[in-house]
Amino acid sequence: MSRIGLVALAVLCLVGAATLNSGRQQRPIPADADLAYFPSGHLLHATAVGFKGLAADVAFLRAVQYYGEHRKSDRQYPWTRHLFHVVTELDPWFVTPYLFGALVLADDMSRLDLSVDLLERGMAANPNRWELPFEAGFLSFVHQRDATAAAIWFRQAMTMPGAPEYVRRFAAFTLTRSGSHAQALKLWREIEQNATEPAIREAARRYIDELEQEGGRTANG
Repeated sequence: MSRIGLVALAVLCLVGAATLNSGRQQRPIPADADLAYFPSGHLLHATAVGFKGLAADVAFLRAVQYYGEHRKSDRQYPWTRHLFHVVTELDPWFVTPYLFGALVLADDMSRLDLSVDLLERGMAANPNRWELPFEAGFLSFVHQRDATAAAIWFRQAMTMPGAPEYVRRFAAFTLTRSGSHAQALKLWREIEQNATEPAIREAARRYIDELEQEGGRTANG
């Protein structure tokens, strides 16, 4: 059976388990009651021996479904953190749930602290994935205008394997905004020197000119 077929079968099994349990109840089952079957990942760990990647896929599908349902209705997401913790406990190397969960926590729940916490869990398990610190930097800047924190994350991301060139520009920009002019100037000079596109080279030169002028004004007091 294909991986997609196995995922579909696992989803049906989970839904069936929730349905059987609901038949034993004497009172109506509240919305999202099936999420009680994801207790800290331990139950799924015990029942998914040899299939944790598959179980993580199923749990991620449920998390996305949960988000979509509430995005269209009450826009309340109390199970979000729990669901994404379960997914990443089952498969710590599955990077997409860290990124998606962090976005939901920051954008839809205004919980940047929980968002960064989830991303840091991802970084601990995936120390060479630049996307995780990059997302932490981006969300820190967008949601709190914290250029200092964002620059730290972007500088971490830009040193990682596979990081695209634009990550370095994000780092230089946030260093400029945070007042770390010497570090920003160094990065902008590197960007100008290595740029292959004229527009990027020109943008870097503008920042260099501004920073050098600012440094001159500071020196002249």
